[in-house]
Amino acid sequence: MAEFIDQDLSDSRFRGVNLAGSHFQLAQFGDVEFRFCEFGGTRFHIVEMYGVKMRGVELQDVEISGDIGNLKVNGVGPSRISTRAISPDCAIVRDGYFGWLCWHR
Repeated sequence: MAEFIDQDLSDSRFRGVNLAGSHFQLAQFGDVEFRFCEFGGTRFHIVEMYGVKMRGVELQDVEISGDIGNLKVNGVGPSRISTRAISPDCAIVRDGYFGWLCWHR
């Protein structure tokens, strides 16, 4: 197992590599491009995603917990969405158009 600790790997290229089971902590991925990558079973914890663009993305069985602002899906969406789960069947949704709503899953 290779370990990269406190190293600058900026502008590196990875092609056809297997990073399954890898752990990234305090890593910076600004201006990184992922193409033809598979993230099955990947977990993101305490991650900031600002200005992220996803094209040709397939999302299935995805669970998101946190604040979501200025989300657009397929080019459309409310000005602000924020969700809080209140029960397994219902989540509170706040958007810029309707205020607080109960969204039934």
